[in-house]
Amino acid sequence: MVYNIFVLFVFFLLYLYYKGGYRKEKYINAIFFMMWVIFAIEYYTTKDYPVYYENFYNNIEHWEPLYTFLMHLFRPLGFISFNAAVSAFEIFTLCFLYKKIVPPRYRWIGIVFLILNNDYLLIFMNLKRQFFAMACGLWVAYYSFCSENKRRYLYALIALVCAINIHSSGYVCAVFILLSFINKRMNKPLIIGFFVIYAVSFTFSLSAYAEYISQMMALTGESSDYYMQYLDQQAEYEKEGIGRNLTLVYRSFDILLFSLLLIYNKKATDKEYKFFLCSIIYFILGNILLGNFFRINLYFKIMNIISIPLILSKIRIHNTNQLLFYAYTFLCLAIPARLYYNTMFSDKYNYMTVKYKNFYTIFHDEVDKKDYMPF
Repeated sequence: MVYNIFVLFVFFLLYLYYKGGYRKEKYINAIFFMMWVIFAIEYYTTKDYPVYYENFYNNIEHWEPLYTFLMHLFRPLGFISFNAAVSAFEIFTLCFLYKKIVPPRYRWIGIVFLILNNDYLLIFMNLKRQFFAMACGLWVAYYSFCSENKRRYLYALIALVCAINIHSSGYVCAVFILLSFINKRMNKPLIIGFFVIYAVSFTFSLSAYAEYISQMMALTGESSDYYMQYLDQQAEYEKEGIGRNLTLVYRSFDILLFSLLLIYNKKATDKEYKFFLCSIIYFILGNILLGNFFRINLYFKIMNIISIPLILSKIRIHNTNQLLFYAYTFLCLAIPARLYYNTMFSDKYNYMTVKYKNFYTIFHDEVDKKDYMPF
């Protein structure tokens, strides 16, 4: 119920934003402020909440150094204060980068996609420590792609080190620094090449390289046995086709967006182009990284929140065919709306979002603390 009220509030603010001619940023700021409130008051609703809440008070030392240090720093204030402070950093970062890149007229569609699609904000809220690292990753992206500061790469490296020392998957953010040096746009042969890579990614077997991957990921400081569980799950998902067997509508949207990112790559500014590349990487890796390995791809996935409205702006400016504009807009709204309905109002089960219908907060007297597991 609480999240549904939040969604209604967001739509009301977006309406006011529209009536104000897309000029009053106070409405966008208010939306992100409400996101922070939702993150801050959540209590035992998300999958990982009990892990971090209970271990916060149990002197757990196996997490990365920076996260452990911050836990110790906030321990006198309690986990709720710690969660609120971390969430403030995460949402401020997302808001800052979003407003920096996305044109005011098209911000609404990215926000709607973010809050309704149960694979985005609802999942990000579940991840806790990794979303904290992802926020640091967004600063790596900002300084690598957008900043004109002479020390931008120094700041990007500092943000990268912070991400790694919050969650070991933060190593992925180093790719953002590498992408900043890619300025050449894709021509037709290269675009065709990416379509071929995308097609091949549906049949690529990552588990065939289990031994090499285990050795490489062990370098992050975790034991090989820990990652072998991920690799075993990867092999099982590849065998069963889990994560690749999307419905026709969802797959069509993925293919459409992937195609538009390639087609309009020359229409994007230098800064926008880097976000297009991140989204292209996401769609390719999305067919390869299955099971818990999907966490690696989240650093690219979050960039879709920026790429989706940017693509809409390119269609509006450079395409005289209104059918494409309306078809793309419809899919960007209809798919998240359907997923939101499944999460909040249907009987369909998703162990990551099963408690969102009730959305327990720190103000609830009775809370379901059961740990739901996948079937």
